[in-house]
Amino acid sequence: MTEDTQSRNESYDEQNMLLPALPSKPITYDHIEDPAVQKLLYDQEASLHNVLQGDVKLWDDNVEKTAQIDYLQEISTLDSLTELRNRRAFMEAFPISIERAQRGVPNLGFLIFDLDNFKEVNDTYGHEAGDAVLKQFADLLKGLCRKTEQPFRWGGEEFVVIADVKDLEAAMRFAERVRKAVENHKFTLSDGTVLKRTTSVGVTSMRDFNGDVTSDTAGILMEKADEALYKAKDTGRNMCLAARKDGTFEKAEEIIK
Repeated sequence: MTEDTQSRNESYDEQNMLLPALPSKPITYDHIEDPAVQKLLYDQEASLHNVLQGDVKLWDDNVEKTAQIDYLQEISTLDSLTELRNRRAFMEAFPISIERAQRGVPNLGFLIFDLDNFKEVNDTYGHEAGDAVLKQFADLLKGLCRKTEQPFRWGGEEFVVIADVKDLEAAMRFAERVRKAVENHKFTLSDGTVLKRTTSVGVTSMRDFNGDVTSDTAGILMEKADEALYKAKDTGRNMCLAARKDGTFEKAEEIIK
């Protein structure tokens, strides 16, 4: 459950406490001697009881429906295997991050990670093993992300990260931390088999690549990071490459000082 959903549920609980408590049955007025007055009071109390009972049921139904909607919205943006946010969540978050960058965040980095030669894992060990590798990679990625980095599963063996960074060098430093962590990790399958894997990374930086924020910024960053990723895979894999505005690509060691 997300913090927003939990907060809303707590709010419902607080408001529900303000509803009047219903008696188990309508109140009677046996102490009233006048039968006509007794009947009038009884009828009014019974009517109020029924109204309140209906209001409480309606309230409970609305709270339950709202919680169900929140839950469905939450799971619709989560990848069930890795528990990272999915492509849909990314497509919602990326424009918001770009707008924030336009309002003064120092810079915005966009990174694409691809597990090298992932198909051979599925072909050799089966799809269950492939899922185990993906899950462990996602856990590594989540563990390395701070509040300024948002990880998502893009699809298949590709993952993306939106990073609030000072400059391209900071984005590349993060990419290298992930790459080295993957290279050194022992991916362990359910039968105890240990695999060694690597990842290639394409990196772009909004203000380094596209000085002004435009309506095409998201598309440009994604396209150029993708080009850098496939250049890294064609060049030998297990490396981070950044796309430059002039169409060239730079390795981590050329950027990190």
